[in-house]
Amino acid sequence: MEPKVVIEFDNPSKTYEPSGLVVGRVIIISSGQDGLHLTEVIIRLEGKRVAFANPDKPEEFYFCERQLVLINTETILPPDELIDLAFEFKLPEKLPSSFHVSRGLVDYSIVVKLRRKFDFDITHRSTFFVNGVLLLNAGDSSAVEIHSSKPAGCCSCFNWRKGHRFGLMLKLSKDQFLPGEGIDYTVKIWNSSEATLKNCKIELIRELRLLDCGNFDTVLKEYGQLSSIIGPVIKPGEKLCWTSIRPQEAEDPANLTRNKVSCLKSSIPIPGDTPPSHLGCRAVVQLDYFVKISMKTDGFFCPISLDCKCPIIIGSDHSQIHESSQ
Repeated sequence: MEPKVVIEFDNPSKTYEPSGLVVGRVIIISSGQDGLHLTEVIIRLEGKRVAFANPDKPEEFYFCERQLVLINTETILPPDELIDLAFEFKLPEKLPSSFHVSRGLVDYSIVVKLRRKFDFDITHRSTFFVNGVLLLNAGDSSAVEIHSSKPAGCCSCFNWRKGHRFGLMLKLSKDQFLPGEGIDYTVKIWNSSEATLKNCKIELIRELRLLDCGNFDTVLKEYGQLSSIIGPVIKPGEKLCWTSIRPQEAEDPANLTRNKVSCLKSSIPIPGDTPPSHLGCRAVVQLDYFVKISMKTDGFFCPISLDCKCPIIIGSDHSQIHESSQ
């Protein structure tokens, strides 16, 4: 009968930050008539990056390993007796956050291996979490204004006789945010064509790159949408200002023209559990965030697409840092 192994952490949430101490204990309870005959007990701390580029053969890379040998002599544990072994590991200063998506993950765990005399080894594993820390600048980042734009262009693949001329500009009031915040934006769209622009949306997207730590090549690249807001339809000849800021702040009334339309929408929400940019460390994972605006013309034959995006930085939630340090 297999012995019972329990791994307990001093922190009930099992959440830690880089350079912190992972403290806990391992309880081993023997079972069966013959008890438990141990030759060695090894406790390991493992941090690994797994890429599922090939679902049949996941690629694993261990970037953090620590080991303790708590028993290295023959030890006989009578039936129903237990051993209580304490462990303590200090985490490195630069570690990426725990992160799980469908095609890759960054994972941390405590692994206990029991070596038995005249029997198979037994391995037990318990996962814990690391919150990578990325502190934003102490200054007021709202003074930093960023924007991206696509100038009016012409493409005749949809209607070569009349052409299509349109353009857009995306502007953010700042480039640094915290989880749970809303992203304020201003979008200006020019439609000087005779086509209607639709399927307009603004979204917060992530770009994940799992890196080969030997030569920093990209093992796996994945995009994901965190939140989005559907925009208006832009009719031929219209100029539109689409914003989450109050109209008097977003547009000077003196600049409004007869064919300019103001559209007020909500800000883009950042989910509260969003991990920080780069996961707080670029060692094995590169995680970047963008605000992207996209749209396309109507029609079934060769619709024309237009998009632009602004990079942003998402920092660490200070409350999570405080909780993980308790």
